[in-house]
Amino acid sequence: MRFGNIFWLNSNVIKFSTTGSNDTSFGTNGSINVVANSLIKAYQCRVLKNNLYIFADNALEVMGKFDFNGVKDTSFGTNGVVAWPSLNLDTTPKIIANNDGTYFLSANDKTDGWKLKIIKLTSSGQIDTNFSMIDIEGASASTFKDILPLSDDKFLVIRKSNSIDEVYIDKYTNLGVKDINFGNLGTLTVNTPSSLFFVNSLNEIFNLNNSTTQQYLKKYNSDGSVDLSFANNGIFNISTFNTGYNININNIDFDSVNNILLFGGGDISSANIFIGRITSTGSLDNTFNNNTAYYKAAEVLTNNISGKVINDNEFICFTRTPSSSLVSYRGSKFIRSSSQSLSVLEEKADEFKIYPNPAADFIIIDLPENEKIHKVNIYSLTGELVINSTDSKININNLNTGNYIIEVIGSNKKYKRKFIKN
Repeated sequence: MRFGNIFWLNSNVIKFSTTGSNDTSFGTNGSINVVANSLIKAYQCRVLKNNLYIFADNALEVMGKFDFNGVKDTSFGTNGVVAWPSLNLDTTPKIIANNDGTYFLSANDKTDGWKLKIIKLTSSGQIDTNFSMIDIEGASASTFKDILPLSDDKFLVIRKSNSIDEVYIDKYTNLGVKDINFGNLGTLTVNTPSSLFFVNSLNEIFNLNNSTTQQYLKKYNSDGSVDLSFANNGIFNISTFNTGYNININNIDFDSVNNILLFGGGDISSANIFIGRITSTGSLDNTFNNNTAYYKAAEVLTNNISGKVINDNEFICFTRTPSSSLVSYRGSKFIRSSSQSLSVLEEKADEFKIYPNPAADFIIIDLPENEKIHKVNIYSLTGELVINSTDSKININNLNTGNYIIEVIGSNKKYKRKFIKN
């Protein structure tokens, strides 16, 4: 399975399964309390090699390590949390995990002209003093964007020029040595500032230009050369899907045979979720959905954020609905049947709405048409019952600010969802 559980970071970390249900076995009653785990100002969580890492800014950079059950790894750092007070990194570091259990941490140094630095960590999260910190050549004139792991423990550093419309990709070995066989003496220059980069299991690099004027996907071989055998001289134009409406691709992912899944959104009048598939050679895969290479979903949610491949026939799209006062997020799961027909998982009838969310004074519950409310329970994230009711409009004015779980027992089914009290 390429992509399983979903982790949501707010004031706590909450885990959801691929069915969309809250995993109450995770941590304590379904969440990790970041304050109780010395991660007071948590701002980022990452899944690396079946572990969960949470970054926080407790006046210095710290990181906690947990397993998929929400149990802290006490062998990591000090009681599961490691701190780097001497590094003076900014608050958006990136980390990758190597096959040997070590890590590479990358961020801009606040005290050294915001230069890009790469540090190697031991398996316990300590700075590896046998590894010389990498000061990226020319990085003072560029902004760090990302660090991408490769299957052979080499890695790519992505940075954007601060003065011209260029993006630079630097390739390094596990020893921190620049791979001069890649690009031009270890650096590949890409002249598309509106770029996202992805790597498949063969270490091939894909550059998604998601500018509003022209969107395309460009493929590079593992040595940084353009793969001219891909699509049209290395470039697949998104307009090749020929859907009749504009497509805005936000990210890509790969299945087990390196077919490429493209996730995005279309015009509000025609479709708001788009999933397309092309082959590893860059041609439309018309076996994907009813003799077409794409699927479009007429959703009320107006912005597709991203999508992920669960397995070759299951996908999740994350969407949001912006408005003047709030933003709602949702994950939708899509399944491709044996008849090569793609459709949203038939659990939409199980969905219910609560609004506004976040809310200050009250929330309103909206169940499907065939349901009636029998009982409503509201719990804190520690499992304490704080409100019970039978109404569709519930006064929450007396609740403390924070995250809560609402449980609605209907005439046919039980529903659960998280909401935020302002």
